[in-house]
Amino acid sequence: MAPKRSALNGQRFIRHNNTSTNAHVDPRALVIFEDASKLVGLEGPKQELIELLTKTDGSSVSLLSIVGSGGLGKTTLAKQVYEELKGEFKSHAFVSVSRNPDMLNVLRNILCRVSNEVHPNMQEWDIQLLISRIHDSLWDKRYLIVIDDIWSKDAWKTVNCALCKNNKDGKIITTTRKHDVAKTCCSSDADFVYRMKPLSFADSKKLFFQRLYGSIDKCPDYLKDISYKILEKCDGLPLAIVSISGLLANKPQTEDEWDRVQNSIGRGLGKDVESMMQILSLSYFDLPHYLKTCLLYLSVFPEDFVIDKKLLVRRWIAEGFIQKEQGETSFKLGEWCFNELINRSLIQARKINMYGDVTACQVHDTILDFIVSKSEEENFITVFGDGYQIHGQHSKFRRLSINASSKEKVSTLTQLDLSHVRSVAVFHYSEELPMWSKFSFLRVLDLRGCRQVEGDHLTGIGNLFQLKYLSLRGTGVRELPEQISKLTCLETLDLKMSKVTKLHAGTAKLQGLIYLAVDKGVQLPDGTKRMTALEDLDCVDIFKQSINFHKSLGS
Repeated sequence: MAPKRSALNGQRFIRHNNTSTNAHVDPRALVIFEDASKLVGLEGPKQELIELLTKTDGSSVSLLSIVGSGGLGKTTLAKQVYEELKGEFKSHAFVSVSRNPDMLNVLRNILCRVSNEVHPNMQEWDIQLLISRIHDSLWDKRYLIVIDDIWSKDAWKTVNCALCKNNKDGKIITTTRKHDVAKTCCSSDADFVYRMKPLSFADSKKLFFQRLYGSIDKCPDYLKDISYKILEKCDGLPLAIVSISGLLANKPQTEDEWDRVQNSIGRGLGKDVESMMQILSLSYFDLPHYLKTCLLYLSVFPEDFVIDKKLLVRRWIAEGFIQKEQGETSFKLGEWCFNELINRSLIQARKINMYGDVTACQVHDTILDFIVSKSEEENFITVFGDGYQIHGQHSKFRRLSINASSKEKVSTLTQLDLSHVRSVAVFHYSEELPMWSKFSFLRVLDLRGCRQVEGDHLTGIGNLFQLKYLSLRGTGVRELPEQISKLTCLETLDLKMSKVTKLHAGTAKLQGLIYLAVDKGVQLPDGTKRMTALEDLDCVDIFKQSINFHKSLGS
């Protein structure tokens, strides 16, 4: 029988008949998502750190800094300790800082997690006020706070100003790749630097074979020797082991094939970042074209960003990466791609629902570095923001990820040719947004989380005739502009957690709309019945709708 085909981004997606688009994530690919009892090589270090933090003889540490190279499992270890201990503390928080942090946002995240109060004007507060509020919230509490992925001394000093030293035996855990940052964090005798060690060879084997076969006993004897050679080159680095096993899971189970992979790795990782990138290159170039495209697209998201599966797939569809075929919806094909990237250990599961389906993912920062580099090479996505520079080698920008917190940086976008941009995602609001009239071919506009974006920021949006995806989730928009009705190509409209309470009649003219997400109290227009393409109406409360709306549903 001939294989089934569907077009993805101008390529041919070949999917054999025995490959289901409903394919679930391979449970063996979730080895880094498992509970602590199933995580390989972490139980000993976890208990060691818990003992350091909880000694009752007065010798317990107040601040613990976990330091080690990327891919060793620092964040996973810190998270396991945090989950084990947080119930013993009145206040607790786990917050990521990342390489180029917006410190205002970091402090907001800390405050939201350690206080039980609502702070409606928090977006307007400066650093000093945020530090003061965090300090006040922690003053009389015993707290446990994890500050993950710190890259600079300055970032730590800012956070440390907010973490008051009271007499309630509060505990702080930090993670970093930088030894000088770890030493700066641990400035007193009550602090401790914990140097993360690679996995032992026994644990390396356990992780490797658990990912591939479920256990070492199920590995064919003829592959064991070549497996050990591969593991020796991984040097106990969990990310390398998981990445290479994800690659081998999609290769023929032959000694010759695995030997080719082993020879491609080189001499081994050691402390060479380039060697880790070599393993990631093997995984990347083994992908079919359509999965390369889907993977590269993830470089649009900042470090440590938790990516919702449903919205990611909708964006892939809007970009034209995925198109429906006979008997298959484009969304099902997109889910298949998402699951396949997890099965290949290129993205990590972050949320799993009661049915065992992965609903959100995250990209490890080492893998993100790799795909950002590839995206720049291919002019696939341009990251524009604090810590990044737009280089002049490409005169036409296809996709923009705006992650800048300064008004001056964003204003420089007006000097660029934006007419070819197909996708814009804004992750930090900076009081100034580009004029939408400059984007003739825009298909995706994502403003989620930009709380200060309001209706007047959408001026000119009706001229984006090719727009297929619009997210105003978490913005301050109260009412959609009338010109929204001109967006006849729009397929996804996400208004969750915005301030929209009612959709005007013009919204019903969006007859190409497939996915509409609103909060429960939002009232839909009476003409919703005319939106014949609608497949997914998320969180609508039927009791909040008008009489005419109910009549139209019954007619």
